Amino acid sequence: MQLWHEDGRSQKELGGLLGLDHSTVAKSVQRLERSGLVKRSRSPLDGRVVLVHVTEAGLALEAPVLAVWSELEALATTPFSPSEREQFLALTAKLMGQEDRASVSNR
Repeated sequence: MQLWHEDGRSQKELGGLLGLDHSTVAKSVQRLERSGLVKRSRSPLDGRVVLVHVTEAGLALEAPVLAVWSELEALATTPFSPSEREQFLALTAKLMGQEDRASVSNR
């Protein structure tokens, strides 16, 4: 999901955003690459840095994944009023360190 917002992030940056260690990110990116959803390249500015780019196949998953995500949010927040739902999603995003996620949910 991070690459849909900003393609070409480094593996290190992805790990920081997701709170994952380097080896976990490297293995995950490797699996995604084998599935054809991302591709890796070396940074033209620093050859030691590996950049991750979403492929067309990966981009094609954005709408269906966001639709399922929205459906899950709706199910999980059914008992809440609209203002409680907004507050819950904002607090959950803050807890997860993904403040921008709350704004995506409200689209």
